[in-house]
Amino acid sequence: MGLAGDVDKLASDPVFLIGVRHHSPSLARVLPELLTHAQPDALVLEMPAEATPWCEWIAHPKAVAPLAFALADEDKGISFWPLADFSPELVALRWAHAHDVPVVCADASPGVAPETSTSEVAPGVGEFLDTYVRAEHHDDVWDRLVEVHSIEARAHAVRRSALAFGLAYRRDQHVDARTAAREASMREGIRRARATHGPRIVAVTGAWHSPALTEEQIRDNEKADATLLSQHERGETTASLVPYSHALLDSRSGYPAGIRDPLWQQAMLKHGDDRAAFEQAVATFLTRIASGLRDTGHPAGPGEIREAHRMALDLAALRGLPAPGRRELLEACTSVYAQGDVLGRGRAVARVAQDVLVGTHQGKLAPGTPESGLAPDFRTHVEELRLPGAGEESKTMTLEPLRRQASTPQMSLDTRHEIFLQRCRTAGIVYAVPDHVMGVGGAQAVSTRWDVLHNVATDASIARAAIYGVTVEQAAEGRLRARRSSATDDPDALIAGLKDAAAAGLLEEFDWWLHTASTTLPARAEVDTVAEALTALVAMSEGTVAGMLDSGRGGAISEVVDILVRAAVAQVRGLAGSDDPRDATALGQLVALRHADLGLRLTHTLSELATDASPLMQGAATALLYRLDAQPEGLPTLAARIRAAAGPTARRELSRWLTGFVSSSPELLIDVSSLLTDLRHGTEDLEEALFIARLPALRAGFDPLSAAERERLLVAVGADRVLPTDVPVEELGRWAEEDRSAWERLQRLGLTSMALSPTQRWALVLGRRRHELTEPTQRRLARSLDQLYGSGEGEGSTATSLGGRGGLEPPYPTAREWAEELDALFGDEVREDIAATAVRRRNPLAIDLLTGTQPRASVELLNDMLTLAGGLPESTLVRLRPILHRMVAELSQVLANQLRPALRGLQGWRPSTRTSSRLDPVSTIRRNLRHTVPRADGTPQLVLATPIFRQPIARRSEWHVIVLVDVSGSMEPSTVFAALTSSILAGVDALSVTFLAFSTQVIDLSEHVSDPLSLLLEIQVGGGTDIAHAMAIAQERVTVPSRTLLVVISDFEEGGSVDELLARTESLNSAGVRLLGCAALDDTGQARYNAAIAGQLVGAGMTVSAVSPTALARWVAEQVQQ
Repeated sequence: MGLAGDVDKLASDPVFLIGVRHHSPSLARVLPELLTHAQPDALVLEMPAEATPWCEWIAHPKAVAPLAFALADEDKGISFWPLADFSPELVALRWAHAHDVPVVCADASPGVAPETSTSEVAPGVGEFLDTYVRAEHHDDVWDRLVEVHSIEARAHAVRRSALAFGLAYRRDQHVDARTAAREASMREGIRRARATHGPRIVAVTGAWHSPALTEEQIRDNEKADATLLSQHERGETTASLVPYSHALLDSRSGYPAGIRDPLWQQAMLKHGDDRAAFEQAVATFLTRIASGLRDTGHPAGPGEIREAHRMALDLAALRGLPAPGRRELLEACTSVYAQGDVLGRGRAVARVAQDVLVGTHQGKLAPGTPESGLAPDFRTHVEELRLPGAGEESKTMTLEPLRRQASTPQMSLDTRHEIFLQRCRTAGIVYAVPDHVMGVGGAQAVSTRWDVLHNVATDASIARAAIYGVTVEQAAEGRLRARRSSATDDPDALIAGLKDAAAAGLLEEFDWWLHTASTTLPARAEVDTVAEALTALVAMSEGTVAGMLDSGRGGAISEVVDILVRAAVAQVRGLAGSDDPRDATALGQLVALRHADLGLRLTHTLSELATDASPLMQGAATALLYRLDAQPEGLPTLAARIRAAAGPTARRELSRWLTGFVSSSPELLIDVSSLLTDLRHGTEDLEEALFIARLPALRAGFDPLSAAERERLLVAVGADRVLPTDVPVEELGRWAEEDRSAWERLQRLGLTSMALSPTQRWALVLGRRRHELTEPTQRRLARSLDQLYGSGEGEGSTATSLGGRGGLEPPYPTAREWAEELDALFGDEVREDIAATAVRRRNPLAIDLLTGTQPRASVELLNDMLTLAGGLPESTLVRLRPILHRMVAELSQVLANQLRPALRGLQGWRPSTRTSSRLDPVSTIRRNLRHTVPRADGTPQLVLATPIFRQPIARRSEWHVIVLVDVSGSMEPSTVFAALTSSILAGVDALSVTFLAFSTQVIDLSEHVSDPLSLLLEIQVGGGTDIAHAMAIAQERVTVPSRTLLVVISDFEEGGSVDELLARTESLNSAGVRLLGCAALDDTGQARYNAAIAGQLVGAGMTVSAVSPTALARWVAEQVQQ
């Protein structure tokens, strides 16, 4: 008997089988008709027996879906069954309630069924169907074969389609022990329903289970089912019914049995019996998406809506579908709204589409529904701890959770408060909000502060958190367990979970997170992430985390600290090219640990960074060497660095050097008097004009300091410098003469009113104490810089902390006024520096400031402008295009001149004496050097007896260069060089270039590779990193491995599977592909990359290095010419 015959047999079985998928709108639509036709004596559902007393509340007329039935077992495991309007189970319950038909919930309790077998699943029809519909998600096959075809379909046809689906997927598949126990329980439920209510039984279960519930199976397996079920005793469980939401129903929330886009499913339920109405619903979705895009500044009007709707209908027609499905809708949005761009506009379209198709609908329980176990437990704790309850006013609580209760080992009340509030926060209960408390000098505080309030949001969040447990502790643990899946691939999520488990005193959960940290972080985490983990673990081991007091985990924590310290030190060298202050801060955190294993190795690495790294990392390394009592020798002093910052590049380097210095060790200048004296000398003794030219760089350099740190530095510099007593008389006389000369020079220039005292200079540099600036010009200077730089955040940053009075200062200037102020105060050159900084900091006036000038072409500024342009609507972007075009042209010409010598052997022409349109000047001069005659003045004149021409040869692309560019947020600087270099390589006749940009997705931009500006505008920097997936796409582009060069430009901060990345690299290397990993591609040769993963890639066959574009071109030429 074939599949059709088997389906006929299922459909005509004495047990009226209705195979469904959870949340199937097509089955939900036709189910009332099917049930009315069957006229059952009882209804058997695939829900646990514990749900039976809750059925009347689930189906209550005043209950608003979505809801979720939750079951917590004694092992603190949580299972839940969400029910939406388009869930067949809910429709069946409502029908049964309306027609007074008894319901038997027949699935096995989660605590009864054994664990799923780990045996292999054999390939079968289901695998073929996955391939046939090109499934990208586990629900795609059902959607393509059942849901989409159900539009205007008759009820029995939809039922047969669902049964056929379940039967096809079940063929050749192994039934594991868990499934066998569940199906035995369902068959027993049918027997029980017949015995109690009558012979006509309707079984609404998953389509996959339907073939196991036939009359024949019920008869033949009666004894076996009884034996199997007797082997498992039902444990203690706690049931509850909680309101749910569309956002949680969506599978992207982490709900494993969820569906995509609940509002789309709702539309299929509502309009599935009317094709015209459904097509109108598709148009409505497209209109809402277009409206959302317009709200974000992207063009999308009636024309785009019309075209997207037409495309969705046409795709459905071409694929033989009665109406567009979800896939057709999304493909139309990608093609029309995103214009095929899956990275830039595509992300904006995806965000808007998710908002439109998921929705914010919240369920509501019927009045009188029994409370879940979590709400009473929460109230009990609130009453025991004397915390604010419902209807009481909010309360701000300052706790000292580390203080022990006198003469007793029990926790103090503050400790119990702290742990309970942390558990509420971890469980997602909206009850208390922590207020950050900082210790003196930025140290960790020993007290905590909470704002506590019980309001309607608290009740709603308790209901939502009840799906994770029936006590606050259980809910917190359940929420942490749900976060485990993302922890192994996301170091930040791993550290957050580790901190939450410790703060909430959840020791079993903490053990899992600690073990995972020890095995995951060393192999893939970057330095700042490891430093954050180390700081947290050291705090736990020192007893400053209330949840870990008397935990007995000190030894385990110390072992993990040792592992992570070694991993962090190994990663430090990978920060050489970093320009991120967070990396400098992370280094400072490492040094502050004073761990024994840091020792000489870290000191040696920092000594190298102090002279051979990016300016920011040089500054950080210099500061930390002072912290380690290993003062560097032979380096310029602070004063010398300030005085030497004469040009734009030097001023930017000074700014970044100072940023690294103060980010890594904010208090060092105060602690080391020689450094402070040196800084004062460089700032206070500089000539007025030179100081003003360097002022923006100094202000930017100290920008990371908090308000309190700035005030402490101002106090330190306010003390009189002690002049050396052994200064020769003639030296004192020279100082006096210089002071007199400087004053006379200011008089001649009419700038005596601008004379700045040391106190005023520091007020300008640090952005504080504005009342010290007494002259109008001084206040103009301050206002011009305040427009761009802050006055210090964090500790001490209150509204009245600027050190001045209320004041009547004018508002910040417009872009035109600001530009004029900058020109008058600083001059054109410094104004360009400030404009570039405004772009980098996303200042709203940056575009206006740029369009009023012609900034010098630099990769840094171009990169910042492109990043800014990526989020701008077309109406604003058009003003930037001329500047971008000029800068790209200038930089391309400069780079081409640098690369030309390296690529000379790969040109598409050869020298020849045959006349052509292109003269080869170098070869001509070399050939005719012997043909010279003297001029009248005796100088030689070259006679071109034999001109040499460039004879074109047939274009041949013998080698394939695949450039794989990481465009995640950490790779901005290399992206510009990658695009410019690829464009130049594409012009070489012997090479064909494929340009693939990737973050978590991959896009082929090869068609733009000949136009670097178009290429750069197509690249959208940002997002995560999945190098393994990108390597897989690149491998598909390889046709002749022995003539393929694969260049991977990335910092190797892999967000995907590292094992898959290594396997893919080994495969390409074994095939003969030449592999080069560029940890950075710029003109400095400095890189910021993950040294641990890069080292593993080297072992897999990839050469990894930080290279310049010239070095990359030289490598390509060497590989081709071998």
